[in-house]
Amino acid sequence: MANSHSTLDAPLPPVGTRVRIHRNLHNGRWSVTVKGRVVAHASSVAIQCERVHANPNGVERVRTGKREVCLWAVGTIAPMPDGGGVPVRITPRGTHTATLPDGSPYTGGGTLAFHAGASQPTLS
Repeated sequence: MANSHSTLDAPLPPVGTRVRIHRNLHNGRWSVTVKGRVVAHASSVAIQCERVHANPNGVERVRTGKREVCLWAVGTIAPMPDGGGVPVRITPRGTHTATLPDGSPYTGGGTLAFHAGASQPTLS
């Protein structure tokens, strides 16, 4: 996997590093957080997903119009899959969960690929 460079002028952490990923609403890229600190804003990144976390208090504030990070995926950096995959809808409005196309909840597992220009990841 070729690491994408970020606006933070830093490469992605190496494969296997535990991270948290969320959509950066200011620059449209994927923020990569390690140990509570954003270390990169990536165009594309993949993780072996352990879980998707929703902060209920943050979700409520988003519903009132405030912009903040209230949903993120937790896992380890993984090689980017070759393509395809099932879209995973992650939304702070409405259900404030992650769901698969059939409406079933997605709680983690598999490789989540966060692509440039896409607002939702795909599951491989």
